[in-house]
This record gives sequence, structure tokens and C-alpha cells, in this order.
Amino acid sequence: MQDATKVYDGTSAFDGAIAVGDLDLAGLVGGDTVSITQSVGAFNSSDVATADTLTVVYTLDNANYTLNADTFAASITPRVLAFTKPTELTTSSKVYDGTTLYTSTPLIYAIDEDTLAPGDTLDDVDVSVASALYNSKDVVSADTITITITYSVNNANYTIGGDTFSGSITPKTLSMATPATLSTTTKEYDGDAFYKGSATFGELDASGLVGGDTRQRRSPHRCVDSLQ
Repeated sequence: MQDATKVYDGTSAFDGAIAVGDLDLAGLVGGDTVSITQSVGAFNSSDVATADTLTVVYTLDNANYTLNADTFAASITPRVLAFTKPTELTTSSKVYDGTTLYTSTPLIYAIDEDTLAPGDTLDDVDVSVASALYNSKDVVSADTITITITYSVNNANYTIGGDTFSGSITPKTLSMATPATLSTTTKEYDGDAFYKGSATFGELDASGLVGGDTRQRRSPHRCVDSLQ
């Protein structure tokens, strides 16, 4: 027969087509005739984890005869749950922390009860967020960063997909361990906004760096007056 499999529906019944072969007529007595009037298949379990065989029982139109049942390898696959999407996450942004972990708590989707097998209730299925990750740990191309959320289900008879959201990682603000100094804070008007004095940068506070990030001294940029 064809592959003996079905999607979990809470029962052990097999609802697929069963192709019946020809009876061996050599076993008939005298002028008897016999044919198969019904074939019914049933899995050895209604659950995904334990269903591995299918037994087919035959009914004949002649009570003087019986036909042995057939057993086939079989399986039941998990039922896919649908869910109602929330309008948005609690937030889709975080401050850079050197990881791809989404640190805010995302909204848990409500399971669509219509996708449960008959007889099962929401109490039979516990859905939780298994992981929520950005596709990058760095503050780059913020408009293309996505958060991928997958879910775990405590019931092997069900499965559920994930979802994606637009997100971003914002720069972490550092502080100075020692302040910058300027040689002067005034200049004579010269028609431009550039500062003509000398500037000495202070030291970054390394305690604000994340993970293995390091601080490096760079040449100071030109200072621009706020009055233009």
C-alpha cells in the first residue's frame, strides 16, 4: 500500500485509501465465492511519538472465511498550529551589547484554537519563545536587521513556525574617564565656524566597553563652533 502516514488528529484511525490486493481463490471450498467488502486501518497509537505501525483488518462477504490482518510500517506527523499575530513587539530595538540576543520580552502569540485536533484544548499545548535573535550583533544597516523568533511546544503532536520583525541595535553611549581640554574657548571673528585653538582629548572610560571591544586613540577632528 501507499505510505501509511497522516497528520495528527487525536485519533488512531487511518483515513487514507487502502489498496486491496487479489484474494488467493485456491483456498476456497467447492463453488464458494468470496470478496472483501471492507478494509479498515488503525495506527497502534494516536500520538506522534509512539505511532509506528498500521494494522489493516478486512471484512469478507462470506462468513465461512476469514482473512488475516496486514501490518505496515507507519507514522503520524505533527499538526501545525496557527496563531494570531500581535500588532507589534514590546520593542524592536536594543542598545549594543555585543550579542545577537533579543533582550526585551516579545509578545506571546495566541494560538488559534481552530487548528487544534478535536478533543484537545489549549491546556494540552504550552507554547513559549525558544529564541529571539538579531541577524547581527553590530550597529550596521539598521533598517535591514531582523529579529527571528522561534517557538517550542511541549506537546510532540504539534509544531509551530517562527516569525520575523524589523528591528535595530542602537549605539552604546560611552563616557570619558578624563575630560577633553581646550587651549582657549574664544577666537576673533574670521568668517568661519572652525576652532583655531588646540584640543587635547581625554581618555575613554574602558569600563563601558562590551566584551572584547577595545579603545583606540584617534587623531582629533577639527572642532566646530556652535555659532555659524
